[in-house]
Amino acid sequence: MTKIGAFIVSYTDSGFTNPHELLSSKPPTDQSERFTHMGACYSGLETCRHGDTRCDEENKRFIFSKDGHHECHIGFTDRARISKISLSTKWFTGNQARWIEIELIDSETKKRSIAVKRQTVTPDSEVTFEIPSIEATDCILRLFPDGGVARIEFEGEVAVHSERKNLLDEATISHVSNEHYGSPAKAVAGNRAENHMVGWESSRSGYGEHALFTLGEPSVVKEFIVDTYLYRLNSPLGCYLFGLPEECNLEEAMQARPRWKVTFDDGSHDFPEDFQSYMINREFEKESSKDELYIECEAEEDSPWITLIDFGALKPDTFHRFDIGYEDSLKHLLFVFYPNGGIHGLKAFS
Repeated sequence: MTKIGAFIVSYTDSGFTNPHELLSSKPPTDQSERFTHMGACYSGLETCRHGDTRCDEENKRFIFSKDGHHECHIGFTDRARISKISLSTKWFTGNQARWIEIELIDSETKKRSIAVKRQTVTPDSEVTFEIPSIEATDCILRLFPDGGVARIEFEGEVAVHSERKNLLDEATISHVSNEHYGSPAKAVAGNRAENHMVGWESSRSGYGEHALFTLGEPSVVKEFIVDTYLYRLNSPLGCYLFGLPEECNLEEAMQARPRWKVTFDDGSHDFPEDFQSYMINREFEKESSKDELYIECEAEEDSPWITLIDFGALKPDTFHRFDIGYEDSLKHLLFVFYPNGGIHGLKAFS
């Protein structure tokens, strides 16, 4: 057996810790004399409290959910046959998860298997689960109802090596709207090698940012990755992706690129020429007195741009995977995000 490489895809909460340390090869150390503004230091994943209880203020009572829990979604760097899972609550002496459950998922076959049924976790301890070999690409670690886990490790045999090439590595980048902190090039290079935010982050004044990637050669794009690794409070809210075939004139296409559309409460809408200025100067107040506007980015019917991601919601500190259904080759990719914020990694795979 060999250790299977893994990374954090997403998690419901880890307000007290850097959850990516859950998969660290370094053992957790005693940090009892170290403190941050969040309290004592711990290594691993530790969620907020009260995962099973919430307030019902209207009826002046509490609501308890007997199945309340937090989750951590883990991806494997290669599709693998998992046969051993090791879990540690080292140094968690009262704030560890009360129970855990581990589910393995194979994205190829869509099969889901409970590898470790819900069971008690003891403080400051280590446990190993020998399981029948299960082929998997992903894992869901559930913490009932909340609490901490220091480390989790997977062993088995690699079934299929993942050696995909990021098409953006050889792309030229142009028409960038905002490079306040970092750049799109740093996002292309982002591979979670740091323990701090790095990549492409726009200023707060941005209302819709974009960058154009011209691929080294026309390619069929099957998957697009947007990684907001460690951007926990300043990630964008959503994104779009548009493609352009090689035969199209790029400069003409950029003049006719997808536009921001603002819809008002009465159903009328506007396509501002300078959307950022329109939002900063609150020009929308001339059109509507309502508090809410409906904003979207879209390519017009006669546009040469092909919509690849029509709306992709983005979450903090998450590895987002978008399947692309377009079957023909593309030379240019226009990535758009809204309203502003930071992105650690961008990848396109054929």
